[in-house]
Amino acid sequence: MAGVTPQGPAHCCLCAQPFAGATSSHLCGACLQLPPRFTRVHAACRYRGSIKDAVHLLKHCNQLALAKPLGLIFGKVVTDKGTAGPLDYIVPVPLHPHRLRRRGYNQALEIATTGAPGRPSQS
Repeated sequence: MAGVTPQGPAHCCLCAQPFAGATSSHLCGACLQLPPRFTRVHAACRYRGSIKDAVHLLKHCNQLALAKPLGLIFGKVVTDKGTAGPLDYIVPVPLHPHRLRRRGYNQALEIATTGAPGRPSQS
């Protein structure tokens, strides 16, 4: 996808928050002060530019065709052994039932099922 800013090498080892101007990864201040309940996050790219626009269009403008390219970007991170390592599960975040009824689909589920490694494409 054109205009995708990859996640740089300098980010929090736990929450994946990028560090501006840093050259290596370490824990950020927020994770040091109040460690989250999860053990690690893998970010496919920075949430800006065309990725941010695509996510917005998928979530709020019924552009379901964007789920596949977003899923493929996510799937690349999941299968990149140097970045993600072995994973136990990929779990899309459920929507509140009210939002699911209003929207008619769960965008996280659409992204996860179209780009997950080993899953058939839903074209």
